[in-house]
Amino acid sequence: MKRIISLLRRYVKPLSESIVSVLIGVFIGSIIILLAGYSELVFYEALLSGSFKHTRAFLDTLSYMIPLTMTALSFAVAARASVFNIGAEGQMYIGALIANIIGIYVRLPRLIHPLVAVIAAFLAGGFWGWLAGILKTKRKVNEVVSTIMLNWIAFYIVNYVSTYHLFDPAAPYKTAYVLESSRFPPLVKGTSLTADFILALIIAIVVFFLVWKTSLGYEIRAVGLNPTAAEYGGVNPERIASIAMFIAGGCGGLAGAFLVLG
Repeated sequence: MKRIISLLRRYVKPLSESIVSVLIGVFIGSIIILLAGYSELVFYEALLSGSFKHTRAFLDTLSYMIPLTMTALSFAVAARASVFNIGAEGQMYIGALIANIIGIYVRLPRLIHPLVAVIAAFLAGGFWGWLAGILKTKRKVNEVVSTIMLNWIAFYIVNYVSTYHLFDPAAPYKTAYVLESSRFPPLVKGTSLTADFILALIIAIVVFFLVWKTSLGYEIRAVGLNPTAAEYGGVNPERIASIAMFIAGGCGGLAGAFLVLG
């Protein structure tokens, strides 16, 4: 009986919190739609039918979910270390830029090319997140301020490089296309769902096990719950916060890579 109660507390409570959060979002959204003069029933019917009514719509929805999943992981990993990472946007920009450069200029075999681009995007996004972590731990700069500033720095870097160095000579208003060898192959023809969906699922599972089943994950959670107690237990809170931000930034970088190569 105690085991059942423990399992209920472990799984039912988080699930109920998620359901309540969704219902609150729907309620607030309905109020906004009504204030704008539209029918909330028509809106949500269009939302659901456009996302799930047909097989193609559902598969496209799964495709759109991929970068959102990565940016959600970016926030969640940092939050476990009690770091408020709102820099996923900038980390995504940097990851997309690096993946784009490798996709355009580096020639590799078909299966290796996207993986190399994804790894490079993870490292680049991780570096961008690590900068915010270092500013927090070494210079006591609030991560909200630093990540917002880094978002804008990343935006202007990407804007400059894309405008002056990655443009398509045949159409200067857009960037050059990445090589076909760098793109993820489609999972279902006629839809936008590609093999990056499988990779995103694997990454989500890996992050889950990293946070909940490894010693590093234990240290991340310990620092998030009580950095002082964690330090007394032999954990270096500054190092762990920086590592958490690197992993978080890497997930943000992956979001950018999947947008470019998917």
